[in-house]
Amino acid sequence: AIGEEVEKVTTEGFTPTEIAEGSKALLAEAKNGRASDSGVVAILVDALEAKRGVDFYLNQDKKLVGLDTKEVNTVIKTYLLPKRLIIVEAGDFAKKK
Repeated sequence: AIGEEVEKVTTEGFTPTEIAEGSKALLAEAKNGRASDSGVVAILVDALEAKRGVDFYLNQDKKLVGLDTKEVNTVIKTYLLPKRLIIVEAGDFAKKK
């Protein structure tokens, strides 16, 4: 199932609605992460380790808002290569029977 979805997205791409909904979800997650002290500390630690300013994260938000469907699909088709993807499924499959 995972391989089929990856194959589908690399051939058909994402729709503008999917891109907009994904961007909205990522922005909400980022905002929620910054709403707690531990989230802010995590950002500060990450910024220090990566040697970048906190403005990097705010710029990421701006980039998410301006995503272009054609650009996203081009990047997906260029860098997401289904033939080179390794899919690992784990669990107790005996219980599934």
